[in-house]
Amino acid sequence: MTPVDRWMRRLTVGVVSGVALTFVATTAVAEQMTATAWVAVGLLVFAELACLVVADRRLGPGLTAVVTGIGVLLPVLGSAGRAPEPTSYGSGVWYVAGALALILLLLWGNRAAAGWVIVGVLVVHTFLWGGVGALASLSVLAMVILLGAVTAARAAIINAEAALDRVSATEREAIAWRTLQDAYHQERQMRLAATAETTGVMLQRIVDAGGRLTALERQECRLLEQTVRDEIRGRRLLTPAIRDQILAHRRRGAVVQVNDDGGLDHEEPAVIDEMLRTVADALNGLTSDRIIIRTLPADSPDAISVVATTIDPVAAALGLDSDDDLVDLWLELPRPGTTPSAPTAQAATALR
Repeated sequence: MTPVDRWMRRLTVGVVSGVALTFVATTAVAEQMTATAWVAVGLLVFAELACLVVADRRLGPGLTAVVTGIGVLLPVLGSAGRAPEPTSYGSGVWYVAGALALILLLLWGNRAAAGWVIVGVLVVHTFLWGGVGALASLSVLAMVILLGAVTAARAAIINAEAALDRVSATEREAIAWRTLQDAYHQERQMRLAATAETTGVMLQRIVDAGGRLTALERQECRLLEQTVRDEIRGRRLLTPAIRDQILAHRRRGAVVQVNDDGGLDHEEPAVIDEMLRTVADALNGLTSDRIIIRTLPADSPDAISVVATTIDPVAAALGLDSDDDLVDLWLELPRPGTTPSAPTAQAATALR
């Protein structure tokens, strides 16, 4: 709750309490009040001061019970010692106003059920004490109608707020979906542009040669096909420097795999660029037979891993499993703000 909301609540409670107490004081001066009525006045003052103290939050169960009990006692104590005659109705309106003030405070404190308990007791007591005439003369019926209207308006406001919240949530979802679609189409256009730039020259060469290519050109086409696959699977792992390194390794006969499964989607661009520069530097000068570059899951402390292995010629000659391959590089780049696993980007070493 903001300071403005807090003081607005206090101001509202203070105004309701002040109006009720002013009316009580006016009645006390104009009429001869009984001792039990003065007890009721003291309880009313106590209840309103207590509500004023906690006006910045929802009424607790204990205070709600106290205020409700005082509201129930007001008509009983206020009418004690007074005959149920029309001449005494005028001096009895004060406790109806006091009960109304407590009911409004309970409604303001999100305790509508307790407020209607006071209303029920007030109606029953007034009817038993003075009959239907007392209900009208003491403005009890008017109070019930007023509270019914207030309760209906409050329910309408709550429903309107809930509807606005739903509309706002739907609008936020629509904006998020639109943003995601825009990002998807933008990335798609970037990939298409990069692919066209990479393959355009060779595709034109194929058209010009009528499909008759040399062995070297066919090999270059296979490399370009793998490059196109990288643009689809590599996503944010690809930079010009990494593309050049991958193409150079493939031309010398190495197998290179690039897989981005979304592990970098929530990282800052500056952080990703720094990590990709480290990857490009690590790829430079490798002579491995197989290189795998991939992103790690979003819940992993590391963001990118690079593994380079060389086939053991002895194991290959004997037909053994590739588990015996020699590890040339094992590089894991940690996410910012996490504890990196070993070996880290700084401690990655070539193992042979």
